[in-house]
This record gives sequence, C-alpha cells and structure tokens, in this order.
Amino acid sequence: MKPMIKTQKARLYALLDSEEEIARAALKRALDTPGNRRSGAAHDSNERDYVAQVASYALEIERIAQARSRLSARTYGVCSECHSDIKFGRLLAYPTTLWCDKCQSMFDQLHEPRQHQPARDHGTRM
Repeated sequence: MKPMIKTQKARLYALLDSEEEIARAALKRALDTPGNRRSGAAHDSNERDYVAQVASYALEIERIAQARSRLSARTYGVCSECHSDIKFGRLLAYPTTLWCDKCQSMFDQLHEPRQHQPARDHGTRM
C-alpha cells in the first residue's frame, strides 16, 4: 500500500472517532430507553428487533476498533481479499471497509437477494 499522507491519516482517525461517538450514543440510547425490553409473547418481535439493534451498534463499535488497529499496523486501506489499495474516497465513505470497490462488487453480486421467480407452467395443467 502506498503510504497515506499525515492529513489523510488524521482525517480518517477523526472520522473513526466521530463514527464511534455516534455508535456509542445510539447504543446508550437503546440500552437506556425504558420500554425497549418487554416480556411476554406479544412482544417477541419487539425483543428480537431490540436485540438486533443493540448487536448492530456493538458490531459497528468493534469494526471501528479493528479499523484503528489496522491503521496502527499500517494495513488499513489494503483490501483483505485481493491486497490492492482501497481508494481514499472509499475509505472516507466507508471507514471500516475491508474490501476495495472490485471485491465489494463481486461480494454483492454473489450475495444479492434473489427475487422470487413465478412458477413456470410446463404444460402439466389441464
């Protein structure tokens, strides 16, 4: 990877700090809001949503910590799949990304939600 200049690195650290602050505040709000955790069968769906929301914030905080570790280890900005440089603009847009545009696109195509296809009529109906 070509080395980042000081201003780029400082900008990314500031961005990660900001993203972490947002995620921690959202996690705190979710944990502190009364009524988020209700018991009873009628609230199972709300409970699943609550758990998923809390897990999502916690995962984002972990991804930010991992990005900071990569910055310190000088592996930040290197695609974990093909080992090419990740464009600085992509890092600004997705500061915790692990993949370059090309590898992300390939991943998205492989994991694209499949549309339900209508059953084909093979002439078996009468």
